[in-house]
Amino acid sequence: MVRPERDPLAGRVQIDDAWLGGHDPTMGESWKSAIVAVAVESDESGDDMGRVRLLDITNAAGHELLDFIRREVSPNAHVEVDSWQGYDVLRREGYRCEVISPADDPASPLPRVRRVVGLVRRWLLGTHQGRLSRRYLQAYLDEFVFRYNRRKSPHVGLLFQRLVWQGARTRPATR
Repeated sequence: MVRPERDPLAGRVQIDDAWLGGHDPTMGESWKSAIVAVAVESDESGDDMGRVRLLDITNAAGHELLDFIRREVSPNAHVEVDSWQGYDVLRREGYRCEVISPADDPASPLPRVRRVVGLVRRWLLGTHQGRLSRRYLQAYLDEFVFRYNRRKSPHVGLLFQRLVWQGARTRPATR
């Protein structure tokens, strides 16, 4: 569901990581949590949320978060982050980073990121009834991003056509 040549997020972009948790009854084991990188751009007016990107970074949180930002966010974007010191690397690379809230302070969160995280949690519980496989978490996140980024599409009927077209052009993923 991810188009390889998609445009990076631009404008004002809030970035943070978040914890997701779940249970995998098909594998006979529970996975207590996963760390997900979240990037949310403002819409053109700056008042509402635009496009979203999500990535499972459980196994390499700090390093993978920075690579995620480099891949998914334009260097010209105005990046809003918390006070995690790892973002200093991005400043040296030319990103304009503004600290919005102290690191991991729930009293002053990044509002667009927190809203998307809440929507993801609700969607996973509602659509999948909390029955998630840790192995396929990234595929679930990609589906959420696909649906969310097309929520205001004026041609809802073309979404399936777009997905089929994209699937025909993309190389198969092997696991």
